[in-house]
Amino acid sequence: MTTEERFTKIENTLSAITAIQAKHEGAIRDLIVASRTFLDSQKETTKQMTAMQEAQERRDQELREAQQRSDRDWREAHRSIDETLNSMAEKLNALIEIVDHIIRKRNDKS
Repeated sequence: MTTEERFTKIENTLSAITAIQAKHEGAIRDLIVASRTFLDSQKETTKQMTAMQEAQERRDQELREAQQRSDRDWREAHRSIDETLNSMAEKLNALIEIVDHIIRKRNDKS
């Protein structure tokens, strides 16, 4: 192999390496763009998930508060009904005593 042939072979090899390196550089640039896009997308997804979680926590808190109000209202209504029933029972007992007293008075007179 002559010096010129060697030189030509080296030139061809360098040209091939340069072409391959250019392709790799392009691929690396594409990967960098893709990774940046992915990272931006991941950041946005994280923001959205955080916002959704915060909204869910607010809804859960509102639900707990509504349940507590409902329980409190139910207890107050139940207490009011109990008081009314107790009052009615006292009045009924008083009426029974009056009627019993009247009946005994009549029986004693007989």
